[in-house]
Amino acid sequence: MNMTRTRTGLNPRPRSAHRAETRSEPVNHTRWLLILAGAYVVFSVLLFDPKLSTGGDDAVYLILGRALATGQGYADIALPGSPPHTLYPFGLPLVLALVHLVAGPASIIVAKAVVVLFGLVAVFFAYRVFERVLHERAPLAGALLVSLPVLYEHSHHVFTEVPFLCLSLAAVYLLLDSDKASAERIAAGFGCAVGALMLRSAGIALALAVVGYLLASRRFLYAGLFTLLAGTFLIAWSVRNASVGAGPGYLDQFLALNPYVKEVGRLGPADFAARVWFNLRSYALSITPRTVVALFETGSFRAIAGVILSGFGAAGLLARARRPTVVECYAVLGGVVVLTWPQVWASPRFLLPMIPLVLLYVCLGLDRLTRRIRWPGAVTGLLIVVVGLNLVVLSRQAVRAVQDNVAFLRGDRFSGYTDDWRRYFDCIDWLGRNTAADAVVLARKPEYVYLFSGRRSFCFPFSADRSEVVAAVMQSDYVLIDNFQWSGTTAAVLGPVLESMPEEYELVHRTAPPEAYVLRMKRGRLGASGSTSRWLSMVMPACPKNASATGSKS
Repeated sequence: MNMTRTRTGLNPRPRSAHRAETRSEPVNHTRWLLILAGAYVVFSVLLFDPKLSTGGDDAVYLILGRALATGQGYADIALPGSPPHTLYPFGLPLVLALVHLVAGPASIIVAKAVVVLFGLVAVFFAYRVFERVLHERAPLAGALLVSLPVLYEHSHHVFTEVPFLCLSLAAVYLLLDSDKASAERIAAGFGCAVGALMLRSAGIALALAVVGYLLASRRFLYAGLFTLLAGTFLIAWSVRNASVGAGPGYLDQFLALNPYVKEVGRLGPADFAARVWFNLRSYALSITPRTVVALFETGSFRAIAGVILSGFGAAGLLARARRPTVVECYAVLGGVVVLTWPQVWASPRFLLPMIPLVLLYVCLGLDRLTRRIRWPGAVTGLLIVVVGLNLVVLSRQAVRAVQDNVAFLRGDRFSGYTDDWRRYFDCIDWLGRNTAADAVVLARKPEYVYLFSGRRSFCFPFSADRSEVVAAVMQSDYVLIDNFQWSGTTAAVLGPVLESMPEEYELVHRTAPPEAYVLRMKRGRLGASGSTSRWLSMVMPACPKNASATGSKS
């Protein structure tokens, strides 16, 4: 036994405990928070992406913001007839409306900067949650968070993920100890939670977590007040949508086997179980490990890392299951949403709002294990290695981003896009210069047509029913034929229809390779030229009978 001398004589003390006392120092959380916030700002500047994503959601949000700012209501002004919009809650478009009023033509860049600012605030609240739960391990969890490339990727797109991450973490932090919190703090937490619900329908998981936690804590008055607040918004949003004739919403998408192909039918019990199993395997063995350890984008190490991360995360969550807080309630319900959502949307983007909690429980599980084996330094070493690997990926991305941004500043508006997207935007530019202001365009990605040319546009139905596709073609003045390398949807859906009606259109614009085209509908005038027919047979060969009507990306 190790004996240490004190003023009263010899006192037995375990050697390991003595080392722990001499080694431990109070963590300066304010200093670490400033360091991590500074790192986030530096990486955000280096990795800033001025272009829009190729998914289309950001363009839709910007258009909705423009509609609000210009007094046209919450409407899809990009579509013919400007129908009311009923899918996305109005939280982010309302923010973008303010951006549009202030910034005008520069609103896209400013909107991206606003999302970056949301990310900075999210880092602040994430660290505060880490501090409350992990204590001295908070700096390591915070460093891991700001080293994740996925954080910067979505901080530079006008999506709801990062603003939602910000408000949800703020709500969790403010309500973490509601039994000790002031009424003002609880009110602020309620406001953040309802604000998160206004950003994303998936915010229902956070709302239910707040209610469940308050009920479990026997804070019945607060539970009732929050239910009234959240319920008022949900009811008002539902009534508004019903009054304007809402189309398919998130519930319809949730119940569909594939939200993009309605012919495949609705979700049954067996299909639901298969969806949960698919998502569980995807997130545990692929999406989460390559999100947390970005260098594991591919390779056998990814699945191994996924098993390890899942094990430590589960251990960390179970360690706090006896005395759950709002953090645990939200982690469980948020996980349910992730696992039950259509598998076609399984991606790091959908996981992003839950990533801080994943990191929290992984760090907690690691810490508990290493303390049991009396090797606490292993946690520090392992997390430093992971941060280092992520920094390697960030440095590579930063080199490419700087090159693209220099080209952008020199006048290349579409710097960083692949050639197939450049050709698509070339066609949109042509439409803006050469068509009437009231022209209607049929296109695979209609939101970009309106955003960059001002021409109303809509997408053809992803349907095997040829009559539906024919009707869409005949309702348009122009058809934009893309040559996207990531999707064969246009060829599969429009190809057979256009081949069957060559007399109805003429080719009016063709880009450089990879060639994209603009067709003008002739409304029953003279037949198409021979050159157009030859082009169509080359660019749209007959698709196999089993070809999918959708591309690889929505």
